[in-house]
Amino acid sequence: MRKKRNSIISLVCVLLVGMIAGGVLTSCSGVPTYTWIVKPVYEGVDFLDASSDRNAVHYRVVERDGELGLIDRENGEVVMFGSFDRIVAYSEGIAVVRLDGEVGAVDRSGEIVIPFGRYDSIGMFRDGVSIVFNGTGAIGYTELSVVDINGSEVIPFGRYDRIWGFHEGVSVVERDEESGVVNTAGEEVVPLGYYEQIGWGFRFRNRFASIERDGEVGVIDTNGEIVIPFGQYDGIWGIWEDLAIVVQNDERGIVSLDGEVIVPFGKFDWIDFDGFQNGLTRVGDADGESIINTSGEMTVSFGNHEEIRGIYEDVAIISRLQDEGEGEWGVVNLVTGEVVVPFGRYRDIGIPFGGTVWGADGFGSGWVDLRTGEEIIPVGVYGTVFSMSDKIFIVEKAEREFGVMDRRRREIIPAGRYDELWSLNGEDLLVARQGDLWGVIQINH
Repeated sequence: MRKKRNSIISLVCVLLVGMIAGGVLTSCSGVPTYTWIVKPVYEGVDFLDASSDRNAVHYRVVERDGELGLIDRENGEVVMFGSFDRIVAYSEGIAVVRLDGEVGAVDRSGEIVIPFGRYDSIGMFRDGVSIVFNGTGAIGYTELSVVDINGSEVIPFGRYDRIWGFHEGVSVVERDEESGVVNTAGEEVVPLGYYEQIGWGFRFRNRFASIERDGEVGVIDTNGEIVIPFGQYDGIWGIWEDLAIVVQNDERGIVSLDGEVIVPFGKFDWIDFDGFQNGLTRVGDADGESIINTSGEMTVSFGNHEEIRGIYEDVAIISRLQDEGEGEWGVVNLVTGEVVVPFGRYRDIGIPFGGTVWGADGFGSGWVDLRTGEEIIPVGVYGTVFSMSDKIFIVEKAEREFGVMDRRRREIIPAGRYDELWSLNGEDLLVARQGDLWGVIQINH
């Protein structure tokens, strides 16, 4: 009886494997399956114009029956906006669109938020507001204003000559070569002319901005409160994790916001201008580069012939120069100093989602878990390996024949079944082309 039952279950599993019913491919083998969460009915998939939207990578433009929409990278949802010539930008539920040479803005239901033709240009919404422009001159638009998410004017035309862009609820503004700070309600947090210059690149970073007056520098927060007083340091490069990289008498150091010295001045010749990432930053002196943590403790050091090419969580990809000038690549744990991926094993190592690696002979790529050094996808088996995450991979078996496999190299989508596959969210969503039409696939694992 048990044998007969097992046979029936096996038969059902065989029938299910490879069955596509209602857009779902199922399996009884434990191999991840996939689902068409958006059927392939859309034309013309492309990225949102990255030049106008810093979050463009999060969305793909689709077209159906003459209407334009977006595939949301986070959940695969398709939002159709209507019959427009182009989607210029999308953020905070508002799409800036162009129709018959005029620009306007619509919400997710297609309702017009900013009428077409009211402004010559509309910036993407950020912190609930958008900078809008009218008139053109020799160096760009001659007038600018700020509107809220309902299209209501927050800052009128003519109040400021320049609005540098809202970050963390505030923006640096200028009029008659004087700088100030406004919030998203249009209120001046810092009056014009109170400081000679504000911001790193005229912007706040990590809730703070540099200020300058009479040749002295300090730091304020987004409320306009002084965090580092004038005259305390000769230069302030930025603040990360409540630590400031500062300069005194041409020597660099790191201090806390209450003035505690974390890295003494002059201990290192240079400190990475990009500051701390994951609690670590790069420093250097005549002996080479090193990594320190937020306590100022050195975790690992490298010689003059070694260069840090990228940091992923708590490991670093290192290029070690040889006598003939060629570099050998390896991976080092920044906490323990342990070599995770031996130098010279691979010709090149990439950083996104772990590590795509290329073989020493120049043919094919694979994938290595940078945290452990384990080779998950062997080099040379596939022409190209794209990691969606550290569990799911898009592989190119032959030219333009893409498939999907898991970490155990089990086939989820056979190579060549669909004409194109692209990762949508870096986790479990893909956009797929079947013939001329595009849809969204979810990997179930």
